[in-house]
Amino acid sequence: AQSLVSNGGATVNAGLSVTGSVSTAGIASSGSITGGALTATGNASVGGNLAVTGSFNPGSINLGSGGLTTTGTISTQSLVTTNATVSGNITTSGTQSAASLISSGGVTAGAGLTATGTVSAAGIASSGSITGGALTATGNASVGGNLAVTGSFNPTSINLGSSSLTTTGTITAQSLISNGGATVNAGLSVTGSVSAAGIASSGSITGGALTATGNASVGGNLAVTGSFNPTSINLGSSNLTTTGTITAQSLISNGGATVNAGLSVTGSVSTAGIASSGSITGGALTATGNASVGGNLAVTGSFNPGSINLGSGGLTTTGTISTQSLAATNAAVAGNITTSGTESAASLISSGGITAGAGLTATGTVSAAGIASSGSITGGALTATGNASVGGNLAVTGSFNPTSINLGSSTLTTTGTITAQSLISNGGATVNAGLSVTGSVSTAGIASSGSITGGALTATGNASVGGNLAVTGSFNPGSINLGSGGLTTTGTISTQSLVTTNATVAGNITTSGTQSAASLISSGGITAGAGFTATGTVSADGIAATGSITGGALTATGNASVGGNLAVAGSFNPGSINLGSGNLTTTGTITGQSLISTGGATVASGLTVSGTTSAAGVAATGSITGGTLTITGNGSIGGNLAVAGSLNPANIFLGSGNLTTTGTVSALSLISAGGATVGAGLTVTGTTSAAGIVVSGKTTSNSLSVTAGASVGALAVVEASGTMGVVTLVAGSATVNTSKVTANSRIFITVQQLGTITTAVPVIVTARNAGTSFTITSTDGTDTSIVAWIIIEPN
Repeated sequence: AQSLVSNGGATVNAGLSVTGSVSTAGIASSGSITGGALTATGNASVGGNLAVTGSFNPGSINLGSGGLTTTGTISTQSLVTTNATVSGNITTSGTQSAASLISSGGVTAGAGLTATGTVSAAGIASSGSITGGALTATGNASVGGNLAVTGSFNPTSINLGSSSLTTTGTITAQSLISNGGATVNAGLSVTGSVSAAGIASSGSITGGALTATGNASVGGNLAVTGSFNPTSINLGSSNLTTTGTITAQSLISNGGATVNAGLSVTGSVSTAGIASSGSITGGALTATGNASVGGNLAVTGSFNPGSINLGSGGLTTTGTISTQSLAATNAAVAGNITTSGTESAASLISSGGITAGAGLTATGTVSAAGIASSGSITGGALTATGNASVGGNLAVTGSFNPTSINLGSSTLTTTGTITAQSLISNGGATVNAGLSVTGSVSTAGIASSGSITGGALTATGNASVGGNLAVTGSFNPGSINLGSGGLTTTGTISTQSLVTTNATVAGNITTSGTQSAASLISSGGITAGAGFTATGTVSADGIAATGSITGGALTATGNASVGGNLAVAGSFNPGSINLGSGNLTTTGTITGQSLISTGGATVASGLTVSGTTSAAGVAATGSITGGTLTITGNGSIGGNLAVAGSLNPANIFLGSGNLTTTGTVSALSLISAGGATVGAGLTVTGTTSAAGIVVSGKTTSNSLSVTAGASVGALAVVEASGTMGVVTLVAGSATVNTSKVTANSRIFITVQQLGTITTAVPVIVTARNAGTSFTITSTDGTDTSIVAWIIIEPN
C-alpha cells in the first residue's frame, strides 16, 4: 500500500511493503518490512530485514537474524539485531545488542550497549556499561557504568563517571576522567589531562605509551614498569613505584616514591618517603617519611625527610638538612644539620651547626659552629666554635672545648678535661682530670677527682670533690662533700647539706638540709634547712634552721630561727629566738629579746626575755621573767612567774612558786601552791586554786578555792548552762527544757517584759519532769510576756 494506518496492529506473514508511511500500534512480520516512515507505538518484530527510508520509533525492535537499515534515526526502548546501519542516531532508553553498530550520528544506549564486533559512531553515550570489540568515537564517550574494550578505543575524550576503564589494547584520547580506575595493558597516551582513581600499566608509561603534556593527578596508586615523564606528578595520598627512572619538574605524593633507577627533578620533590637504588638529584626535597638512597644524595637547596639512610653513599647539600635521623658514611653540609632523632656517621662536618634531636654518635671527628642535641652525644674529639646544647648525656673520649656547654637535664662525662666559658647542666658533671670554667658553672651535681675552679658555681644536686674547691663567687650545690678537703669562697654558700672538715666563708652559709663540720665560721649568717650540728665553735651574725640545732657554744649576734629543736650544751644568747613548731631545750640559761615557739620551751636554769615570750608551753626549773607571755599550752614553773604584762596560757601550774602580773591573767585553770597577785583581772573558766589571791580587778571563775585570804575587786559567779534563763510565753504558757531541774528544785520566776497584757499577773510552775523540763503558766491565757527563771537546789 501507499500508506498503512492502524490504531490496532499489523501482522503480515509474508511481508509488508509500504511506499509511504506506516503507522500502527505494533508491527509483526515473518518476512521483510520496507517503508518510508514507520511508526509503531507498540513493538516491532521482524523475521527478515527492516529497511526504513526515514525514521523508526517503535516501542522495541527485535529483528532476529535480520539487519536494520535506515536513512533516518532509530529511537526505541531496546534494540536486538544482527547488524545495524543507521544514517542518523541510534537512541534507546533500554539496551542495545548487535554484532555491529554503525551510525553516522551517535549511539545512545540508556541501559547499556553490547556489541561483539565493531561499534562506530560520532559519539557513544550510555548510563550503563559498554562492551565492544573495537570502539571508535570521533566525538566523546560518556559511560555511566564500566567500559570494556577488547581492542583499542580512540574517542576525543572519555568520561566514565564513577566507573572503571579496562582495555586489552591502547587508549588514545585528549582527556580521560574516571573516578574509578584505568587499567591499560598496552599503553596510555593522552594529550591533555589524566585523572583517575588509579592508573596501572604492565608496559612503560612514557612517550607513545603515556605522554601527559599537562599534569598527572592520581587518587589511587601509580605503578609503572618502565619510566614516567609527565610535566608534574601529584599522587595525592598514594604511592609512586617504577622500575625505571622518573623525570619531572615536580613530584608531590602524600604516600611515597620508590624509584629503582634514579630520580631527577628540576623543581621540588615532596613525598611521604623517597627510596632509590640510584642517585637522587633535586632542587628542594621534602619527605615527611624516610629517604633511603643507594647512591649519592645531591640537593641544590634544603632536604627535609623523616629520616635519611644513605648506606655507603655520601650526603652533599648546598643548603640545610632537617630530618628525624641521619645515617651516612660522611656528611658535608654547607648549612646546618638538624635531626629530631639520631645522627650517625664516621665524621660530621658542618659550616653551620649540628642539631641532633635524639642523639649524635660519631666514631671520628665532629666539627661544627655549634652542637645541640636533646639526646646523647658521643664522639672522639668534639670541637664547637660556638655553643654545645645537649638534652641527653655528653660522653667525650678526649677533651671538649666549646664556648659554652648547656646539657639541659642530662649529665657530662669526660675522660679528659673540660675548659669552657660556662657550663649549664640539670644533670651532673663528672670530670676525671679537672674542670676549669672562667664564668659560671650550673649543674645538678659536680664530681671531680681533681680540683674545681670556677667563677660562680651552682649545683642543684651534690658536689663531690677530691681536691680543694675554690670558688671566686658564690656556690649553690644540692650538697657539698669535700672529704678531707677545705671549702674556701669569697662569696656565699647555699646548699642542701654541707660536710667538710672546716668551712670558712666570707659571706653566708645556707643549706636546705643539714650542716656538719668541726667548726663553722661565717662573717654573715648560718642557715641550715634540715638541721645543724657542730662539735666545736659556731659563730655567725644569725642562725636559722628548719630542723634542729645542736652545738657546743653558739653565738648569734643577730637572731636565731629554728624549725626543729634547739639543744645547747651551754648558754644561748641571740638577739631573738623563733623556733617555729620546734622545742627549746638548754642545760643553761636563755637570754633574748623575744622568744617565739609553737612547740615548748624547757630551760634548765632560767628564762629571761626583755620582750615577748610566746610558746605552746613553758617549763623552767628556775624562774621565768618576761614582758608579755603567751602560752597556748601549759605553764609549769618550778620557781616564780613574773610577767610585766598579761599572761594567757591554757593552764598554769606554779608548784610552790608565786604568780605576779601587772596585767590580766586568763587561763583554763590556775593552780598555785603559793599565791596569785594579779594587777588587772583574773579570768579562769575552770578551777582557781591558790594559797592567796589578790586581784585589783574583776575575778571570774567556775569554782574558786582559796586556802588563805582573798582580796577581790569584784566577784562574778559563772552561769552554768541550764541554771538560769529566759523564755517567752505563748498563749500564757511555756515549757523550759533543761537537765538541771530536779524534784526538789527551787524555781524562781519573774516577769522581764510585758507582752499582750498591760499589767503583770502571777506566773507559776504548773508541771515539772525531773532531769527533762518544767512548765511555766500565766493566770492570763493571752499572756505573751518574757519571763526569767533561775533554779537553786536546797542543801
